[in-house]
Amino acid sequence: MRICKLEKESLGTRSSTMSAKWSTTTLDPTTNQGLETFMVATDTNGNEGRPLIEMFILDVLRHDIEDVFSIVKMLNNTGSIGWRKFWPHDFTVKEVVTAVNALIRDGLVCQLVYDTECASAVSADSAIEIITGSEEVWHELTEIGRQIWEQWEPPIDEAD
Repeated sequence: MRICKLEKESLGTRSSTMSAKWSTTTLDPTTNQGLETFMVATDTNGNEGRPLIEMFILDVLRHDIEDVFSIVKMLNNTGSIGWRKFWPHDFTVKEVVTAVNALIRDGLVCQLVYDTECASAVSADSAIEIITGSEEVWHELTEIGRQIWEQWEPPIDEAD
């Protein structure tokens, strides 16, 4: 079974609109451990959804396939493509690896590997656990991941 082949009914009963809900509470200011627990996307009824870092990753994957290091670089961009101003510190490879693995597990992102026979990236036949980010694996949105991203109302920088 290929990871990208998922049934649309897996989407469940998600609200048609998503937004961001946060808290400025930090459990450990030296390590920021536990911080992402407080940063989640929510629907308009206040129901908690995906962790905000996962929504940021879906956003950076909406146009192209990326490896973990490219995702980190894009997230940390301070311009219009990045999400750095909405995160309390630079995004780390460890945070992104954890979030990407969750997105893969939940069917919102699929993996691609290079196939030498056809000289292109093809869907991985089975999940490849990302550990260090240096694996030669690229990631792209599944149809369900795209639907979730389309429902999301991202946070807006009030300074803009």
